[in-house]
Amino acid sequence: MSSIFNRTRRRPELNLVPLIDVLVMLIFFAFVTMQFKSATTLNLNLPKIETAGKEEFKGNITISVDKDGSLYFNDHVVPDDQLGDLLVAAHNGNPDAHILLKIDETSQVKRLTFVEDACRKAGFDGASAMYIVITGVTRGLGRALAAWYIRNGHTVAGCGRTGQEIFDLRFNHAEPHNFAAVDVSLPVKVAIWAEHVLGHGVPDILINNAGVMNDPAPLWEVPADKFAQVMAVNVSGVANVIRAFAPAMIARGSGVIVNLSSGWGRSVSPGVGPYCASKWAVEGLTKALAADLPAGMAAIPLNPGVIDTAMLRQCWGGEAASYPKAEAWAETAAPFILQLGPKDNGKSLSVGGGDD
Repeated sequence: MSSIFNRTRRRPELNLVPLIDVLVMLIFFAFVTMQFKSATTLNLNLPKIETAGKEEFKGNITISVDKDGSLYFNDHVVPDDQLGDLLVAAHNGNPDAHILLKIDETSQVKRLTFVEDACRKAGFDGASAMYIVITGVTRGLGRALAAWYIRNGHTVAGCGRTGQEIFDLRFNHAEPHNFAAVDVSLPVKVAIWAEHVLGHGVPDILINNAGVMNDPAPLWEVPADKFAQVMAVNVSGVANVIRAFAPAMIARGSGVIVNLSSGWGRSVSPGVGPYCASKWAVEGLTKALAADLPAGMAAIPLNPGVIDTAMLRQCWGGEAASYPKAEAWAETAAPFILQLGPKDNGKSLSVGGGDD
């Protein structure tokens, strides 16, 4: 007699707990090891920040911008419109806390300036990385200022007339720095250049440095075209650059415009009549601009002093060698310019301090 046994097959059981544990560990590992590609870290002297729920963030605070432009606050994604509220709350906290700003190297400059603007609007005027525009950046004082600012963590956009020098600057200083061959006496080209620069953000400081010198001679011996060239670059060039950049700075409500003048913009010497006329014009133009600007901004005519540059050698020959080199001058001039602000609006200043 045969019997048939109906055996019920047991379904295999899968224990998911170890798999879930592994998956959680992998996610956690990926999260804690995630970094921004070649992020630049900037130290900002900003206070501690409290949430609306009074939870206090202790120690360092990190504001980060990744390669896609996303904004992070202490590793938490925050919408742009909430950053200002956090910083306003910070303004009511401890002003001695420390904030680190991390910007991915591929991020647009305008994201950096957005964060800096939010800090300033919340009442923080401490040192931070700035976006600085400089004309006449291919040689002399402009080249020395650009080098100092880049070396000290600021972003520079500059222009000059020498194509080879612009190529060298681009080669040595990659984005977010930007350099272009532009003749400031040509308003259309200045406008096109400014549109490109403003596409990356609004400058914190605009330095009108580009200038030319006439060969020393009595005024009646200076050819009309040479006189016109001095005025076109030294005066019209300044106006062209201001016309291109000032509206964006005014719309933002902050910014400093520094127009390099000269000792010969406040005195005269024989043989340099056109140059003296142009720099006296810069002084008057800048003071009039200062009267036009809204509160929170500044326009300053700045006498750089006497420096050994090609322009000075054009006037004084070998005697120029007894004066400081542009690189040494920048060690004082660059930080001096950084501390200028609305309190200095309309003042005729000289590098190193003091009203003239």
